Amino acid sequence: MAPRPVRFPPGSIPPAGLYRSTGSGRVRFFDGGTPLPGSTNSSSWQQVSDHYRVVETRPDPLARHAAATEGHPHPVRFAAGSVVSPGEYRNAASGSVRYFDGATPLPGGVNGSSWQQVSDHYHAHHERAEHDRRPLVALPAPGIAVASATAVLEPPAIAAAPVPSAPSAPANAGELAVELIRRVNDGEDAVAELFAPDAHLFFPVGALLVCHRGHLQLRRLLDWLRANLEDHTLSIERVSGVETNVTVDFDSRGRVASGETFDRPGAMMVEAGGGRIRTVHIALGTRRAA
Repeated sequence: MAPRPVRFPPGSIPPAGLYRSTGSGRVRFFDGGTPLPGSTNSSSWQQVSDHYRVVETRPDPLARHAAATEGHPHPVRFAAGSVVSPGEYRNAASGSVRYFDGATPLPGGVNGSSWQQVSDHYHAHHERAEHDRRPLVALPAPGIAVASATAVLEPPAIAAAPVPSAPSAPANAGELAVELIRRVNDGEDAVAELFAPDAHLFFPVGALLVCHRGHLQLRRLLDWLRANLEDHTLSIERVSGVETNVTVDFDSRGRVASGETFDRPGAMMVEAGGGRIRTVHIALGTRRAA
């Protein structure tokens, strides 16, 4: 018989992690310094994880059954120009699959189609050779020269009327999270434009988890980071989740204004809707040994 899990009473301060209420089933993240909510007779809390992850809670069994019949959630898509982790990615428009080494940006312009990860390593695609004889990259055949040329008179080309392009779908949580880290790394000023006007960003400062609301407080946080960080780089390790909620595991390296260097892992939980970020929770791990 498996041992019963450890439960924490309301008011206690447990280690940082995700905890589930035994009464309502709700899952929340606590930073290791905030007491568990509830009164003396309230239900206890059980730890389910020691780090951020996307958890979908559905206390209603009918809602859980409805979610199971809806099918799998849409996978995370990456915008053209993003530098993603090594693996194979499929173009959402053409369907072509290519391997990227983790340092090469995804091809395409500003309005280019997005890419979806299908594997974290390389596969030999034998099924393509059976059904589609076209090469992934069309190259001119070497050694073929044109022996003669024939003059052909053709009527002047008539320019066709431009076809209006279909409106693009709003960016999902994964695309917004990748773009957020890119703009922070590049030091761009247009970071707040990725957020909804009433967005919330929770950022750890020492033992406190400080909440920043709205564009004005977000810009003040960015100004504070620029004043206190001489150099910084955020490297994405993994993106997991669904269309509206994703978790980004990343590494944070750099040097503060006093000259001290830092190297520590981190996690960022992003909730989005309508093509804008609504909530961001950031957790930073302990410093790595030099």
